[in-house]
This record gives sequence, C-alpha cells and structure tokens, in this order.
Amino acid sequence: MKTELVTDPKTGKERWQSPKTKNQIAREMIASVVQKQMPRRYVLADTWFSSVDNLVFIKQKVRKDFVIPLKSNRNVFVSDPFCV
Repeated sequence: MKTELVTDPKTGKERWQSPKTKNQIAREMIASVVQKQMPRRYVLADTWFSSVDNLVFIKQKVRKDFVIPLKSNRNVFVSDPFCV
C-alpha cells in the first residue's frame, strides 16, 4: 500500500510510494501462510514475483516447491532437485 509521499529528485513531482517492495510483501504473505500451518505443497505466483530472492526464499526458507513462470530474459540453471 502506497502510504509515503515522496518527491522525485529529477522532476520535482510528488508521488506516493510504498515503504515495502512488492517482493517483500510477497515473502511476508508466503511466510504468513507457512506460520499458520496451512497445508500447501506448492507456491503458485505470477512472473511479477519471479525474482531470485523470492525463489530462494520459497525453496530454502519455506522448503516448498514453486510454480512460477519466468520472464523470457531470465537465465536459469537447472540442478539436480535432490541436491537442494
């Protein structure tokens, strides 16, 4: 939610800005579901949330698999799934 009014240094125009990034909000929502112990095997999300930080958080911290399409400009290294 955009709650902070900031001034753009280049244009001098004021605009609203969120104190958290969309990726931080997504990780908080995923952690909330895990904390409530809702039984889920996968995290499903849009390409908008396909940042490396989010994918690492889901796989390593939450210990879930994910189904998230990647943007065409992403480089992917596929490793042995049992090594993770």
